[in-house]
Amino acid sequence: MNAARKIELPFTYLIFLVIIAISVPYYILWSVRLLRNHRKNITNTFSALENRNLIWLRNLTVIMGITWTILVTIFFMHHVLLLFSDDFCINGLFLTLSVFIIFVGYFGMYQPAIFTSRDSLPGIDDSKGSLRYSGSTLKEEDIQKYLATLYDYMRTNKPYLNNELTLYQLAEEVNILPHYLSRIINEFHHQNFFDYINQYRVQEFMAAVADPKYKNYSLLGIAFECGFNSKSAFNRMFKKSTGLTPSQFKEANS
Repeated sequence: MNAARKIELPFTYLIFLVIIAISVPYYILWSVRLLRNHRKNITNTFSALENRNLIWLRNLTVIMGITWTILVTIFFMHHVLLLFSDDFCINGLFLTLSVFIIFVGYFGMYQPAIFTSRDSLPGIDDSKGSLRYSGSTLKEEDIQKYLATLYDYMRTNKPYLNNELTLYQLAEEVNILPHYLSRIINEFHHQNFFDYINQYRVQEFMAAVADPKYKNYSLLGIAFECGFNSKSAFNRMFKKSTGLTPSQFKEANS
């Protein structure tokens, strides 16, 4: 009975199913690539990544990929080995797509906007495109001037204490075009914006631990005072910068 029903399936119907089976993995791989590019963009733009890293979408995409692979395998076994039923295979494929769309819509409703202030900063003309600077030219004297300006501003004004500091905010404060500022940080400090700012926060924390002013603060409380806005980001960045956990550092410097 299964064999007869398989033979009776219209050719266009089979083509449709093949297109679905191929297109979904393609879009999943494409989505993973876009999410990887997104990760790079936000680390070059924001000093805090919470609610901006789209981890929920990455995990959902991975789960979708695994589930789809299993369903396509079942679909193949059905048509080659005559296992399972048509209804089971077809309903499974469409149910998976439906659940994925529902979850994307649900989590997307609660996802705050990520890039919102890019075109609204006064005094910044970034009309020729985002953080791309491959075609931009900077004279050596301008590079040195910008490096000195940035260093002095970071040391005296401590903008990193603002836990929501972005590349565009800092660019406005130091009066440097965002793509030039990004280039200086990437090429001459060999860091993305996220690591560059949080390195200052780590140094601020290390100094604060030895300051009697903060003797009644918890380690996390000090971290928040230094510009961090989450425990996980603080612990991860501190370990990356020093090789120690915050508590190990405090014990070693008590």
